[in-house]
Amino acid sequence: MKKWVLGMSVIALILCSVWWSLFDQNAGGYHLITQAKWDKLTANGTETKLNLELTYNDIPLAYDEASNTFFLPLAMKDDSFRGTLGAGADGKNCGLYTTMNLAKCDVTSLQKNNEAIPLLAVDSGKWEICYLKITGVPIVSFSSTPDVTAQALPVFALDVYDTDETRSFHTSCYTTATLHGNTSLAYEKKSLRLKLLKESDGAYKKANENLLGLRDDDDWVLNSLYADENRVRDKLAIDLWNELGAKSNPFGKSYGTDAAYCEVFINDAYQGLYLLMVPIDAKQLGMPKVSAQLAKGTEVIERLYKKKYTAAYREADFVGELPDPNMPDYRGGYFLKGDTILQNEEEWEPLRLLSRCLEADDETFGAEITQIVDQQNAIENWLFFQAIGGFDNALKNIYYAYRQNGNSGIGYFIPWDLNISFGCLYADNAFFCETDSAQKTVKELVEWQPGMRMMETDANGSVSLAAETWKRFRAGALSDKAFGERVHTLERTLKDSGAFEREMKRYPDGNCNEDFSFITSYTKQRLEFIDAYLSERSEQ
Repeated sequence: MKKWVLGMSVIALILCSVWWSLFDQNAGGYHLITQAKWDKLTANGTETKLNLELTYNDIPLAYDEASNTFFLPLAMKDDSFRGTLGAGADGKNCGLYTTMNLAKCDVTSLQKNNEAIPLLAVDSGKWEICYLKITGVPIVSFSSTPDVTAQALPVFALDVYDTDETRSFHTSCYTTATLHGNTSLAYEKKSLRLKLLKESDGAYKKANENLLGLRDDDDWVLNSLYADENRVRDKLAIDLWNELGAKSNPFGKSYGTDAAYCEVFINDAYQGLYLLMVPIDAKQLGMPKVSAQLAKGTEVIERLYKKKYTAAYREADFVGELPDPNMPDYRGGYFLKGDTILQNEEEWEPLRLLSRCLEADDETFGAEITQIVDQQNAIENWLFFQAIGGFDNALKNIYYAYRQNGNSGIGYFIPWDLNISFGCLYADNAFFCETDSAQKTVKELVEWQPGMRMMETDANGSVSLAAETWKRFRAGALSDKAFGERVHTLERTLKDSGAFEREMKRYPDGNCNEDFSFITSYTKQRLEFIDAYLSERSEQ
């Protein structure tokens, strides 16, 4: 009898083990089932819209209502699914089932193939099929709230999900979101300026958050990338400048921006691939606030200017009455940044001095220009614009930071808005750009005025300095090998994450181009042209 009981117990244990492994294994919050059991659950229940919420480690995930798909960002590496999935409906938990063993799946394959994982949610005999996609880039998700700020701006709940396992997976706060850009405002896909907030005593106040490891601040830009057919040029140029010239200053700060790819959702609607960017501002550059300098009585007031509109440098633009009384922060293509606008000539003095120098004869220019701007910085900007073919930066899209230098001041240039580059040129079409497929500009210099004039006059040995700096650039980030590998890495990030395919489907008329080879071939020829130009100038 005992042997019979023991035998039956062993058989029962085996059967339970088989059932557990094949039919109803709970692997991290979800139940792994066979297709037969999936069919049985749906046959015995009623299909219903359950108002689902899918969670990962108890954190609600971003959602696209149109496709009934939830999105989970995970690092792009050959690894299996980790973490706990859960599902809720109308504020309570419900059963979650799948026929795919997520603990053993190939995450990188799911990402690269943009594959949706079917999930079955069951609640008291009612069921709904939803989907999960695993993306390889971070996610930024907005949700409307009924609230507005004191300035009557709508307040959004903001959720940011990171793929870097060394940082927090989820950051939650509030934000305002306003349209950002100039010509890009006409795009189907909009760029946004974010101001992060926190709620305190019934009011919203500024809140700093470290998003995607870029910096701890309240001010952010979401770049739509819409003008660039490959969605890579801004990020490529930003990364290059950060390696080549952003650190060439005595302040220990990055005189450039930083950026990370992300996919954006607004009110449960997928918006596509974006670039989360750090704006160029006083904090980024380590500059004190203008108000603090004025209160302290600082003799040399440090200021920051942004050249947004195309305009030649003319001294007359920075003296006399404002060109437009309704724009007290604007002169000569530049906008004055900072927390205090005095509406006087003194705050435009740095640009007046620069313009006067650029309008002067060659002898005067050569004697004065390196006392007005930092020579190394100016030469690095000029070389950078030549390398990337930054023709759209020749007369605009640059910042000018005026910093104290002993008893006087000196200027530093900082490139910005770099999508029209690497053979992409401004054009009057729906995307405000076109590819220089005939490569007419490969052997054309970018006429960025300060640097070009320094090279033409060889101001304070600028030609020799440029040749030495270029040699360093070509041995490093601008070597053919390093540049090609950088483009390839960015291409793989966009494509293997699944984000590029989703971008193309979201914007079928968005001028997306999967072929990245033009960037490398165009730039290789352009770098060789600059090699030859500098060699010839050095021999003169």
